[in-house]
Amino acid sequence: MPLKYEILPNTKQVNGVTLHQIRRLSDGYLGGWIEKEFNLSHEGACFIYDNACAFGDASVCLDACLYDNCHVFGDAVITDDAIIRDQAQVFGRALVCNNAHISGESSVMGLALVCDQARITGKAKVFDRAIIKHHAVVQGSSSVKGEALISGKCMIAGDAEVGGNSTISGSAMVVCNAVVDGEASVSESCLVTGSARITGNAMVSGEVVVKGNAVIGGDFVLSGNAVVAEDAKCLGEGMMTSGYIGANSRISSVNLNGKFNIFLPVTIASYEDFLMISPVSSDGECVFAYRSQGMIVINYGDFTGSIGDFLNKVNNESMPHFQKQQMLMAVEMARMKLN
Repeated sequence: MPLKYEILPNTKQVNGVTLHQIRRLSDGYLGGWIEKEFNLSHEGACFIYDNACAFGDASVCLDACLYDNCHVFGDAVITDDAIIRDQAQVFGRALVCNNAHISGESSVMGLALVCDQARITGKAKVFDRAIIKHHAVVQGSSSVKGEALISGKCMIAGDAEVGGNSTISGSAMVVCNAVVDGEASVSESCLVTGSARITGNAMVSGEVVVKGNAVIGGDFVLSGNAVVAEDAKCLGEGMMTSGYIGANSRISSVNLNGKFNIFLPVTIASYEDFLMISPVSSDGECVFAYRSQGMIVINYGDFTGSIGDFLNKVNNESMPHFQKQQMLMAVEMARMKLN
């Protein structure tokens, strides 16, 4: 095998290790720095440029390249067409392959795998056994750890944390100070932002937005275009497909399969505390009733209030006779079930 570069007597110390500068034999180009020949293969188009360094038992091979001031060390492997640049660091037993790019001041370490066309940048950290693949982007000061799997075209940004055995896929975004951990999954076009947390075995999909200090946990399933915000908590084995839950609401083991809007601080702990009549209008909207602070609250569309206020609304609005009868029936059922 013909030699691609030579090791020069020029040396410098990095992390207590003596490194030697290299020179490409084909054109005399002065390259970066290695500890030993094992660090850079003579096969393929791989090379170390600028002040980039490879040392320890790290290996740069095939067509991979290091640029700028990046460091690759430990037992890390950079291969295929991968690129490491800027002040990025890859170490431990991390593997960066295919067309993945690591840049900025980011770090990839442990047994992490970054592959396909994934991008790690900013001050992001990927470690443990985390996997970043496809076109996923991890940036800002975010971190991905544990055995988390980040795939598709999703983005992890800001100070977000993703860990445990969680999965983020599709074009989902986990940003700001949001946390996703446990066995949770976030997919499709979801947005998890603010200081929201998705944990347990929770599943979030569709165009769901979880924000504020909201918590989704247990086996709760969020889908459709549901919004959970403020200090709301959705736990247990419940389900929600649309609508808004906010304030200090606590939803546990309840299926909310219609447009459900909660703006007041309520607790719905079981099916015994909750009633849904679906549908009551031609557009498929439902009437929901639940107990809050000792009273029955009726929710219909954007309306949330007492039974008396709801009856005033029904009696004063123009609507088809069947719809009015459905709503009155819903009120009577609420009184029977929740009193």
